[in-house]
Amino acid sequence: IWDINGRTTAMDGELICRDILKAKDKRNARIQVTACTYSPDGERIAGACSDGSIQFWSAKTLGRKKGAPDIVVRPAHSPGSETSGIAFSPDGNRVASRGGDDFLVLWDVRKLKGPIKEMKRMGGLDNVWGQCNVDFSPDGEYVVTATSARKGSEDTGDVVFWNTLNAVTEPEHRVQMVPGGSAICVSWHPSLNQIFVGCEDSKIRVLYDPEKSNKGVLQALGRTSNKRRDVYHAAEKTIADDTIIVPNALPMFRDDDMSYRSRRRRRDGESVDAPLLKRPMLPPKQDKE
Repeated sequence: IWDINGRTTAMDGELICRDILKAKDKRNARIQVTACTYSPDGERIAGACSDGSIQFWSAKTLGRKKGAPDIVVRPAHSPGSETSGIAFSPDGNRVASRGGDDFLVLWDVRKLKGPIKEMKRMGGLDNVWGQCNVDFSPDGEYVVTATSARKGSEDTGDVVFWNTLNAVTEPEHRVQMVPGGSAICVSWHPSLNQIFVGCEDSKIRVLYDPEKSNKGVLQALGRTSNKRRDVYHAAEKTIADDTIIVPNALPMFRDDDMSYRSRRRRRDGESVDAPLLKRPMLPPKQDKE
């Protein structure tokens, strides 16, 4: 953990690390943390680990416990699978985790003996990307994640929504995003109330509600076309589509064996085969007596 206003080294002014969190497995061996997040109030840190566990650290006990977690939920996902995303709800009482085992699990931080909901692969939650995350709606009522399309399949990358306030494990909404490709990252903006989706085809798609969303892409949709910009882009496209031939580009007008001096003489209208004549040096002038 780093404090941007913390101490720096005297020599080169590098920021000094404040605390180190140590995630460990059942045998007390170090394990990899694949995703982590802060709670909205900054009092807790949740980390998803490579052994399938979710471990929680309290900001108040970091210095006293030498980086050891306060709470460990094991197993939260299949061991050896990469849990790619974890997120706190806006009130900080719930945590959603997105596993590489094609599960999305919802937890209550106040009682972590078992999950609140467990959305299974039966709902079509394939995940082949280590960057696939999960996010809550600004009011905490919905949780959203993306799905992957495996190679050779006819699946589509979707954005899937669940209502967190009931016990139904089936998705409430599903929006197809990328035919034959994967939707990877989702981000539900709290102020704009719009969902930004990063996709496998290197495009960002935006989901919005004309009545509930604010600004964002709505401003771009309301703008009129700029005629000057449109003319410029049309001219640029026309030039790019046409073939431009530079001087001496065609073989019939190019003589690669001709020297630079011969080309210059041809340009000046002189005979290329004529010998290059040099004017003899004049004798020095003598003073007349």
